[in-house]
Amino acid sequence: MDSPRTGAVRLFHDGLDRIITAGSWLATAALVGVLLMYWIEIFLRYFMNAPTSWASDFTAFTLCAAIFLMMPEITRTGGHVAVTLLTDLLPQGPAIFAKRLIALAGAFACLFAAYISLLSNISQFTGDISTVSTIAVPKWWISSFITFGLAVSALEFLRQGFGARQFSAATSIG
Repeated sequence: MDSPRTGAVRLFHDGLDRIITAGSWLATAALVGVLLMYWIEIFLRYFMNAPTSWASDFTAFTLCAAIFLMMPEITRTGGHVAVTLLTDLLPQGPAIFAKRLIALAGAFACLFAAYISLLSNISQFTGDISTVSTIAVPKWWISSFITFGLAVSALEFLRQGFGARQFSAATSIG
C-alpha cells in the first residue's frame, strides 16, 4: 500500500503530465489556427481583393502562445538544444549527478523568469495595457502564455532534478 506522500507525489506527477500534454495539444491547435489564417488571408487577398487587417497580429500572438504552450513538453522530452560534452565524458554516476544539477539550475532560471513575467502580467492587467496593433488586445492575454511555459517548465526541471525520471548517462534527461 502506498503512503499518503507517495500518493500525493504520484498525483502531482500525473497532474503535471496532464498539464504538459494539454499545453502541447493547445500549441498544436494554435499552429493549425495559424495555418488556417494564412489560407484565409491568401484567399481573401488574392481571390477576393479584400485582405484582412488583423492576420499578421493574429499570427504573431498565436505563435507566441504556441511556443510557450509547447515549451514544457520540449522540457519533458529533452527536445531542447543541449551541450552534452561534459555529461558525455563523465562516468555514469557523475554524469547523472551533473544532469540533475543542470536540471535544478534550469528550474531556478525558469522560476526566476516566470516570476518576472508574472509581475509583468500583473502590471499589464492592473494598468489595462493593450497591444499597439490593428485590433487592440490586452497584453496580459499574450504574456500569460510566457509565464505558463516558464513556470511549468520549471516544475518539469524540478522533477528531473530530484530524480523523478530515470535516465542513464547516455540519454538525455527527459
